[in-house]
Amino acid sequence: MDCVFSDASMRIYRLNISDLSDEDYTNAFFDMSCERQKKCKGYRFADDKKRCIAADFLVRKMLCESLDKNTDEIEIYTDENGKPYVNESIYFNLSHSDKYVAAVVADKPVGIDIEKIKSVKSNMLDYFCSEKDKKYILGEEKSVCEDVPENALERFFEVWTFKEAYLKCTGEGISKKAAVIDFEAYEKYQTVFDGFVLCVFSE
Repeated sequence: MDCVFSDASMRIYRLNISDLSDEDYTNAFFDMSCERQKKCKGYRFADDKKRCIAADFLVRKMLCESLDKNTDEIEIYTDENGKPYVNESIYFNLSHSDKYVAAVVADKPVGIDIEKIKSVKSNMLDYFCSEKDKKYILGEEKSVCEDVPENALERFFEVWTFKEAYLKCTGEGISKKAAVIDFEAYEKYQTVFDGFVLCVFSE
């Protein structure tokens, strides 16, 4: 569990799922709520189960640290939009992609997204991006390819992760509204590492 950013109002963590032992996974599974255990059991693939457990483990560790409580004292709920919360004066959010889970804790509403940089279809630009976003991603290129050009993928995922984080912060989730959110108009924390992009947006 690495703290990748910390200031007076916010801390951001990431965890590689391979860093937890089998014993860690077993213990963390039984720390989860019955609802989350049921969700975890429903996953077909081992890595999906690991991401589910590791995300809960990471959130509980950072909440215990922030609230000075034991893990069995932490009750995590979800609202009508599926956003997790605790009945405390603290906000948090989590995300996972491939081998990483990431989480953020803050003193105001917050959203986080992490994505592995990978090939995506060009039609995602039309669904997810404004014309201003497309210019940022593609520059002056006139792409008629089926996929987003490789040299533009990092910029695409910068836009993608910001919009995911923004909409998770507001509790709306990804929707067609994403195309009208101006990527360049908002302050955010964003970093690129090991082939991944991580972004946090806080109100």
